[in-house]
Amino acid sequence: MPDVSLLTLLFLALALLFLIALVAARMDFLQPAVIGSGAMAASAFFAVLGSRWWASQMTFEGWAVLVLAIAVFVASGLWSYFMSRPHAPETPWRPQACYEISWRWAAFFSVFAAIMAYYSVQAMYEASVILGNTGGYGSMIHVVRGAIERDDFGGLFNRWMNYRAMAAQMIACAYLCLFLYDVILVGWRWRFLAALPPVLCYIPFLILSTGRMTMLCFVIYAFVVAAILFLRKHGYDVRARRHILGYAVLAGAAFMLFFFLMGLLTGKTGGDGRSYPQIIAHYAGRSLPAFGEVVTYPTMEDGLIGSHTLGPVYRVLTSIGFSLPPVKNFMPFTDFSGIDTNVYTVLWRYTWDYGIVGMLLLMFLIGAGYTLLYRYLRHARPHPYALMAY
Repeated sequence: MPDVSLLTLLFLALALLFLIALVAARMDFLQPAVIGSGAMAASAFFAVLGSRWWASQMTFEGWAVLVLAIAVFVASGLWSYFMSRPHAPETPWRPQACYEISWRWAAFFSVFAAIMAYYSVQAMYEASVILGNTGGYGSMIHVVRGAIERDDFGGLFNRWMNYRAMAAQMIACAYLCLFLYDVILVGWRWRFLAALPPVLCYIPFLILSTGRMTMLCFVIYAFVVAAILFLRKHGYDVRARRHILGYAVLAGAAFMLFFFLMGLLTGKTGGDGRSYPQIIAHYAGRSLPAFGEVVTYPTMEDGLIGSHTLGPVYRVLTSIGFSLPPVKNFMPFTDFSGIDTNVYTVLWRYTWDYGIVGMLLLMFLIGAGYTLLYRYLRHARPHPYALMAY
């Protein structure tokens, strides 16, 4: 049985920070300090749970950096929260009119997204054939994902693959935001269903991403937009906040199910003998002890500033003639008794690129900046464009 004392202490420390942020924010579950500390505390819980199946130990250096980083994030968020806190009482808000969704434009964007999905599927399949795929369309994602993990995928996709994915994402996010805006603030109307086909046409791109981070971001986007609109409608009263907490639990359960299904579709889950709780603990909790490993035993630095957080900038500069070394998107794997991972929490990219001091400064700026934006959305007119940007 591995020594899980530091993992347990990490969970307790992060849970304490979460409770402090929650109480200070008056049970506002959408306040960035609450979301950030709560997510990390949940990850620490799964890390403790996962220690039953593998030898995941947290190093002291990793424990100290993690707790300090989340403490800075919470402190900056709460400081920004109280500095920008308005004195006027919050009242329920309802718009006078809804956003009318044109069936004609919705059909146009749906067909446009479907055509883009067709070309992306063909590009994915052709790339998988070059990589040795002999199993048809059903095996293409698994083959391509393996090449990406081996960092042996350069040049097989042109930039249009990313352009199509971004265009489909923008269309889906715009229509989903308008749908939620009308349904939550105005009330149900059958004509609002016109907004959903462009959203559904984004599903193939979620699968073609070969990972599950894109799906996670989309689920978070939908929940945060819906939660802000719901709370604004009810004036952030206590009952509304309780409802949001219940919806968050349901959204989390739904995501866990989609997470498993996406793993089956991409070939990342199944056939390895692990139970579903082991899979969830692996992906939700393994990043914390992995972060401790790379902080305590760092790999050789590449000598570049921002090579992981500013990768697109390096590639653009290279494409226009600057002589710069190539940068890699994929993080190296760390092995724990035969089970590996290349997810090290959001903190490691900042730490790799800017050092521990730079990472702490970024956490302070991110906590304060997101809190200011959230306070604006909470008290200003919740325009759909502002919600999309947030």
